[in-house]
Amino acid sequence: MVQLLNEYMALPYTIYTEVVTEEAGNPYWFAQIVEIDGCVATGKTEEEASNRVMKALRACLAVMLERGESPPTPTECSVLLKKTTPDPTLESTKVSKQIKLERSGS
Repeated sequence: MVQLLNEYMALPYTIYTEVVTEEAGNPYWFAQIVEIDGCVATGKTEEEASNRVMKALRACLAVMLERGESPPTPTECSVLLKKTTPDPTLESTKVSKQIKLERSGS
């Protein structure tokens, strides 16, 4: 199973990142693997969030493989997001966006 897990980890999954600023003004980074629902992480920096989401990806893929499921692979659907040059240290494609959270009705 380790070899199969490593093969999946070598695929160019898309990492979507965005900086989120809370109402109190405290920013943090949110990262997710686009192709796998619920595979998310946060961090104080984009790099930290990206590294954490790669660890989450490994865990998600391992659980899927242990259950006998076929994990999703990167598809053309991820082209809907603007892709940047793949980061060779993460072996996946990164997409970044900046947003600010505000309370509705404020």
